[in-house]
Amino acid sequence: MALIPGALTTLAAVKTKLRLIDTAQDAILEGLINEASDTFVEVCGRKFHYAAGIVEKVKGHGTTLIVVNHPPIISIASITISGAALDASEYSIDNAEAGTIFRGTGWTWTNRFAVGVTYNAYPGSEEKSIAVTYTGGWVTPTQAAADLTLTRNLTYA
Repeated sequence: MALIPGALTTLAAVKTKLRLIDTAQDAILEGLINEASDTFVEVCGRKFHYAAGIVEKVKGHGTTLIVVNHPPIISIASITISGAALDASEYSIDNAEAGTIFRGTGWTWTNRFAVGVTYNAYPGSEEKSIAVTYTGGWVTPTQAAADLTLTRNLTYA
């Protein structure tokens, strides 16, 4: 068995911690690393490994910040609101590690309206109509070993 690209550690690191030198259990250990990495992603509700060209739709709340789910943000290729592209000068990465993107004029509140005598904003009904295309995440040990142009920045202590 081989490690998945999103594996959060290496076989060598685990074997060092467990003080193992033989290779008899390597396939089992790799399977456990993959399973633990997938479980960690599931429990945290987000991915950690590096990926380019991520297209994520997010909600707007009428504030100056939106948040993406695959930080750290490395770069933003484009942002569209309901299909209309924004000029790159209209937004900036606020906090790469937190995954926040700033827009001085504020992000559109993408809520629905309650039907009645008048239309009233219906909090909690926000639609994911802001599409962010970006590169984000940490380069895992497995990714760095597979692609020598990537520099590993996710470390195991």
